Amino acid sequence: MQGNLRMAEENFIQSTSLLERTGDAEGIALSNINLGLVKIDRGELGAAGTYLAKAIQSAGQIGHRYYLALAKMYIGRIQYRNW
Repeated sequence: MQGNLRMAEENFIQSTSLLERTGDAEGIALSNINLGLVKIDRGELGAAGTYLAKAIQSAGQIGHRYYLALAKMYIGRIQYRNW
């Protein structure tokens, strides 16, 4: 894996904030999924679960089944790691 996870996290947080201000539920879901992945990669599994739960909530509001499935898949990865 390459990249600056701290910088990626900051960008996703800013993106989520902008999307929340505009009420873009689909964008919020995707941004929270990305934040969850960054947190998984940083080993912060509790925080990752929080972001993924937010993604599930946002995707559920608009019935976006793909993002629901994606977020649940990553939650499964967290649970598998904790097993």
